[in-house]
Amino acid sequence: MVTSTNTLLDLLSSDPDQNYYSLLREESEAIFLTEEDWNSSISLLKLQRLDSTIRESLRRHPIILRGLSRQVMPKEGVTLPNGQNIPQGAWIALPVPAIQNDSRYYDEPDVYSPFRFLPTETTKRTMLVTTSNTFLPFGHARHSWYVTCYQLAPRPMKLIVSSPGRWFASHLIKLLFAYIIIHYDIEPLKERPLNMIVGDHLIPSPWVKVSVRRRALHT
Repeated sequence: MVTSTNTLLDLLSSDPDQNYYSLLREESEAIFLTEEDWNSSISLLKLQRLDSTIRESLRRHPIILRGLSRQVMPKEGVTLPNGQNIPQGAWIALPVPAIQNDSRYYDEPDVYSPFRFLPTETTKRTMLVTTSNTFLPFGHARHSWYVTCYQLAPRPMKLIVSSPGRWFASHLIKLLFAYIIIHYDIEPLKERPLNMIVGDHLIPSPWVKVSVRRRALHT
């Protein structure tokens, strides 16, 4: 819900001259033509504009403030390149918002650009579920959205494996947004409401109100 709300607030407070909401509606209406289309994973893969829009909101407003938390395990600790030693048992993490809004990694990082991750003549499409060392909402590497499971044969063993959960979350959010965009008109906001910091999380204000009107669709 946090990611969905952030994405909606970003869209509603974006430059109205860019018509992002209308462009997303155009894409969704072209893909979801029948009832079967709503049950097809292929339909969701075709939502390239929406996929990029959600990813951009996760970049601008990640849920977590600190990511990739790890505990130092070696008895001698870990020595950083600058000579600083981090002792055994200490926890370290990365500042996710700072990394994802850094001009070294993203052009005009302070600008909301929902179609930033669409393919161009020189770049490939970057999907919502794709992790990297500069995009960390899902973590990164083999522990990205990891789950713990247990192997019984040939010998009992605890395993930590990458989880398909981010794909499931991506599908749900895109289905939700496609339905909202097709069926509802929502009044734009004059400015983006500020998020709140709760512990290690960055969440939208629960007191934001929007005006919604159901569209009269012809079937």
